[in-house]
Order: sequence, then structure tokens, then C-alpha cells
Amino acid sequence: MTFPIKQWLLRAAFLLAVYLPLSGHTQPYFANKQGDQIWDQATGLVWQRCSFGQNWDQGACIGAAKQLGFDAALGQASKDWRVPTIRELASLIHCSKGKSDNKIDVNDGRLAIGDSCDMVKQPHASPTINIIAFPETLPEYWSASQMVDYPKGAWSVEFLGGQLKKRHRFGGYAVRLVRTSRMSKGEAVLEFTVPMEELTRVMEIKRQEQLDQERRADAKRQEDQRKADLLQKSGERRARENRMAAQRSLIAGGAQSLYLQAGRAQRNGSIEHGGVSFYAKELYEMVIEKFPSSEFAVKASDQLNAMDRMDRTNRNESNRAACFSEVNTCTARCRASGMNYDGVTYCIERCQKNCR
Repeated sequence: MTFPIKQWLLRAAFLLAVYLPLSGHTQPYFANKQGDQIWDQATGLVWQRCSFGQNWDQGACIGAAKQLGFDAALGQASKDWRVPTIRELASLIHCSKGKSDNKIDVNDGRLAIGDSCDMVKQPHASPTINIIAFPETLPEYWSASQMVDYPKGAWSVEFLGGQLKKRHRFGGYAVRLVRTSRMSKGEAVLEFTVPMEELTRVMEIKRQEQLDQERRADAKRQEDQRKADLLQKSGERRARENRMAAQRSLIAGGAQSLYLQAGRAQRNGSIEHGGVSFYAKELYEMVIEKFPSSEFAVKASDQLNAMDRMDRTNRNESNRAACFSEVNTCTARCRASGMNYDGVTYCIERCQKNCR
């Protein structure tokens, strides 16, 4: 008999050591070792931490949560997991300043449920769920409870204010699955050993790591931008220096050579000298500025005046072409208007007036 008694004492000591951490916490939530499930000590319910469509990976819910119609939401149930009832889903509502006095009867034969958080006392308390235990929570989730007085409706919980909602079955909302059977403390002590304080600490470490990564990324972006700005300024400085050197080389050839180069640029659109492109107008202006007393300065001035007149003529012709195109469109509208001959004639004259 001695041996069995020793075994029993060892077993009891083990359970007591594991059980005491659970019983000593006021927070109801505990996570399993994998971190993807939460056991609620108050209700005995086991929840998936992530919304349906997401996966738990390295301390976070990864991916996009799916928003489904009511029937599609119920279709995600399996042997081990199901969509929670409205009363079960409402148990996740967390009001940091207390619930309001509003209550709502969900017609399940039990007492009415508190309808919402006291948003007067906590106007900025959204979301009304423990985001450490249930990160990346969407605004609204389906329950499995259909409305008794409205066959096409079902109950949901909106976690921005902790409110119970009556929704049409075709609406699209998120789903958080709950384990089919509840779990007692005796069952939970072996699987759910991570208390809420530890969850908070781990999430804070992760958040700090994320902030550090963002700071490092921001510092790298700033450094890359600084280097890019330096390269751009350096390139602009070299470009200015190259242009100035090319200008000095052109000027060193004298007034006649510079004037002839301007003529070439006028005929060809531009010239390249010392790896730098120059246009005729710029070269003629250089002749006038650097050799104001030479005969080539007078010729350069004449060429600039001629170029200016040509530009004005081309602009006028372009404007007239555009104007007459508009006249043709306007005339076509006049002829298609159904007016009599005099009316069409007057309309066409008005179209042509602006281009005369």
C-alpha cells in the first residue's frame, strides 16, 4: 500500500503545482503552449485566437480574416470547432469602464444580455475585446443564434461598442470559432499554462521589436535618401561644371566661330560641344553677351528676332488650325440641329466669328 500512496501524493503535488497558477489569477484568459488557442477560465470555453481565414504564426494572426454570410459561417463548423452562440460570443465583450444599463432579450429562455459598454464613461475604449488575447479583431462577428421572430435574421456582436446586433443572414461578417466542448480547470491545467500576464509581456516584447524594426527601416530610408540627394547634388554640380567648361571653350573660339556654331544648331536643332548640348537661341545670346561690339552680335540679334517671329507665326497657325477644327465641329452641330435655313446660317456665322 505504501507505493500507491506515494504515487498518489506525487500526482497530487504535480496537479497542485500546475493548478495554483491558474486559480491565483483574476484574469480569465490562458493560452496554450502553441499560442493559437485561448481558454476562458470564467466560461470554460476554448477559443481560436485568430479569426477564420487567419493563421497564428510567431505571435501574430497572419493573413486576411474572411467575412462570410450566415450560412457560410455555420458551414465552417467541424467535429472539434463550431460557431459560438450569441451568449457565448457576448462573453468576450470587454468593457474597461463597465457595461451600460441596456439589456437585450435574445429569446433563448434565459436572462437578457447586457447590450453594450458604457461609452459615456469610456468613449475611446474600442475595440471592446481583449486585444492581447484576441489580436487583429474585426469590427463584427457572427454568432450561431438565429432570431426567433425573424427567420432571415441572426445575431452578431459588434466589438467597436460591445453591442449585440440583429443582422440579415446575407450580411458579411467575421467568424471566431469556439471548441465544441467546454474545458474544466482540471483539464485546462495541462494544456493552457500561459497566463494573461505572460501574454501581455510577450505581446509587448513583440510590439517593441516591431517598433525597433520600423525605426531601423525608417533610419535606413533616411540614409538612402540622404545618399541619393548627395549623388543628385553631385551630379548636378558636375553637369554645371561641364556646361561652364563647354561654354568657355566655345567663347574661346571667338565671335565668328560661336556665331557659326549657333547657325549649325539652328539648322540641326542643337549641337553637342564637350559632351554638352546647346541650342541656337542660347548660342546667339552668348554671341551678343560676350562680343557686344562685333558685327556678329548684330547678326545674332537679327537671327533671334527672326526666330521669334517664326515662333509667333507657328503658334498663330496652330491656334487657327485648332480654331477651325472647333468651327467644323460647331458647324456640324448647327446642321444637325433641325433648324430652318436662316437658323442654321445664323448658327454657322456665330461658329465662324471667333476665328476671323
